[in-house]
Amino acid sequence: MKARDTNVKYMLNIVPNWEQMIQMANDGNSYIFFDHIENDYKFMVRLGGMSLVAYIGIRKDLLDKYETSYPHYNSDTLNDISCHGGFTFNGEFMNNDRDDTIQDYYYYGWDYGHYGDALLHRFSSGIHPAKDDHKWLVPEVVQEGFEVLEQFKRKYKR
Repeated sequence: MKARDTNVKYMLNIVPNWEQMIQMANDGNSYIFFDHIENDYKFMVRLGGMSLVAYIGIRKDLLDKYETSYPHYNSDTLNDISCHGGFTFNGEFMNNDRDDTIQDYYYYGWDYGHYGDALLHRFSSGIHPAKDDHKWLVPEVVQEGFEVLEQFKRKYKR
């Protein structure tokens, strides 16, 4: 599966608040708030239509050393890697204007739109979440993402 990166806006120096993310989630663009490359890995935090989403990309040549085919996100192969709500994506991204290396990685992603999480589209449609629903912000997702990155690094080493 390849996801097309259209209308991508890199907002790497901006940490939006919840209200700003609601507006951004409904303007038709894809926002990348965090983009980190570390050796054989790429870690991104993006804004999806409902919530923030995080992706860990593994260089394909490294993954090829361990796997005969790229594991599906809900396969037993990834049972030892934990992330918020479980993985909800695996696949590739197509190149965009700012990142011609994006195709060198195979990605696993997860979102922050589960039970107990405040969803961005509900706010914009006037439906408000339960008072205890968590409004995930970029710094929290980045922190959790680094924990997931460390798990991948222990599993797939050069």
